[in-house]
Amino acid sequence: MMRGKGKKLTIYLDESQHWHGKPTVEVLIDRLHHRDVRGVTVFKGVAGFGEDGTLHTTKILRLAEHLPIVVVVVETEDVVSRILPEISDIVEHGLIEVSDTEIVQCCEHARKKAG
Repeated sequence: MMRGKGKKLTIYLDESQHWHGKPTVEVLIDRLHHRDVRGVTVFKGVAGFGEDGTLHTTKILRLAEHLPIVVVVVETEDVVSRILPEISDIVEHGLIEVSDTEIVQCCEHARKKAG
């Protein structure tokens, strides 16, 4: 992927979510890796709440479960459109967001090294 227009796929879930017995975040990473997505970043939050309003935080031991996880993919529109149906099937509870983005710099280090 070079500079220019792209799509950002952001998936919000919590660490306790599972899909067919495996952690959903692990399933997502595996699927995205095998679907030729060029990169995925996973962020683990220290606090958050969802639609039900229950606060989860590392500060209170009994509320330290179900911490937020955010999975971010920046790709071409074609790739995001191709993988979105499968991602929607895997994420049974959570928020999936797709937004337009402008790629300003990508893979400069790899290009400099190759050149």
